[in-house]
Amino acid sequence: MDLLRREGSLGTVGADPAKLRTFVEGIGDLYHENPYHNFHHAVDVTNTAAWMATRPVIRRLLTDNQRFWLLIAALAHDADHRGRNNQWEVYTSSELAKRYHNLSVLERHALDLTLRVMERPECQFHATMAPRDVAEGRALLEDMILATDFAMHREFLNVLVAQLGSGNGAPEPITPEFQRTIAKAVIKAADIANTTREYTQARLWGRKVMEEFWAQGRLEKERAFPVGPLNDPDKVNLNQAQAGFIKFAAMELYELMARLDPAIEELVAALRDNIRNYETSEDEDRGGLIE
Repeated sequence: MDLLRREGSLGTVGADPAKLRTFVEGIGDLYHENPYHNFHHAVDVTNTAAWMATRPVIRRLLTDNQRFWLLIAALAHDADHRGRNNQWEVYTSSELAKRYHNLSVLERHALDLTLRVMERPECQFHATMAPRDVAEGRALLEDMILATDFAMHREFLNVLVAQLGSGNGAPEPITPEFQRTIAKAVIKAADIANTTREYTQARLWGRKVMEEFWAQGRLEKERAFPVGPLNDPDKVNLNQAQAGFIKFAAMELYELMARLDPAIEELVAALRDNIRNYETSEDEDRGGLIE
């Protein structure tokens, strides 16, 4: 709650602070004690999104209302995550997979839960906001939370490349479509910002996410499901997985954002450092080596 206040938009959009606090508590209660996808991750993503949104370039591109809903989406984007990914929901023909027709299952579930919490009388922070801002916010919530589905990552990067064009900086004029793209870029980058931390901290985050992947890989083997490319605890080690993820997923997104905002270049440099550290590490950290 203090983070939302310090970012600044809360003071201008007209949200009810007391009901917003209750909403935050309600969202927090939906998170589980997973190794990685827990409320600590949600707060970390929100903190990173707030940092990005307060850099001068992105602050100029997004309105107060857009920045406010960006932080709400960041906080709620993994609500009720069970520690296994969308593919697991599809493999197991879960109720969630059926409900959402196998498409962005966990993200759509988190979105629906967020909207449900917002409708609790004690959580209706938006009741005092301008109706047009609430309507925009609901649309942004859907856009941003669904954007965290990594199955859409390549498609999103293609859109961002097309909208940025060949130069640096934001295209002119700034359109609502471009603002939505930037909001999605910020939440996507914040969602994987653990890869940009100082190496020791990044490795701790990486170990947590790999614990979830390896646990799912064991279940996939037990049930004779196809094992996800990062999930096999007997074949995939942390160094290979994290270096590969940075090179083939995180790096391009951050490089594109650095074209828009030079402040992001320090995070690109951190990614390069972490690739080098992972690739030169002699620590054999593999899921099959732990109980």
